[in-house]
Parts: sequence; structure tokens; C-alpha cells
Amino acid sequence: MFEYGHDMDTEAAAASGRWNLKAVETVVGGWCDQINPDLLTGVQAAAAAERPAVLNRRLAAKQASMAARAADCNATASGPLGRGRSRPGRSPAGRAAVA
Repeated sequence: MFEYGHDMDTEAAAASGRWNLKAVETVVGGWCDQINPDLLTGVQAAAAAERPAVLNRRLAAKQASMAARAADCNATASGPLGRGRSRPGRSPAGRAAVA
């Protein structure tokens, strides 16, 4: 499971404390900020390009499955994550319009 900062409700955060996406963002951001392609050899640049490509494919696949899950939950207000409640500032009718 995952945790993303403080945006998740308490129950979801408690069940998902193994991975923190904010930490992943921090690590990736740090790597991006410190690596300078102009200072790498061709072999180093190729290796540095290969790993993010693998990560991008994995992240794209996970993003698609998360988006599908969100759409499923938003389509039915009684879904396991929806529990019939709207998010603060959103009415059930507004949520249905987004789905």
C-alpha cells in the first residue's frame, strides 16, 4: 500500500503506511536536480536514461490502474472508498458530474 502525505483519510493512511509517495517524489526530484547530462560519458548517460524509462513504464501502468479504480469509486457513491460521502465542498451531484 502507499501513503501520500496528509491528503489521505486516517483509516486509509493507517492501512497504507508502507510506502510514502512524497518520499519517492523527494528522491526523484533530488536525483533530477543533481544530475547533469553534460557531465556524463555516453555510457553513463545511456545507463541514466535506461532506469528512468523502466520506472516510467511501471509508474504509467500503476497510474492507469489507480485512475481506473478512482473512476470506479466515483461512478458509484457507495464504492469501498466512497462510502456514500462526498469530499469537502463537493456535493454527491457534483461528484457524479466528474465521473
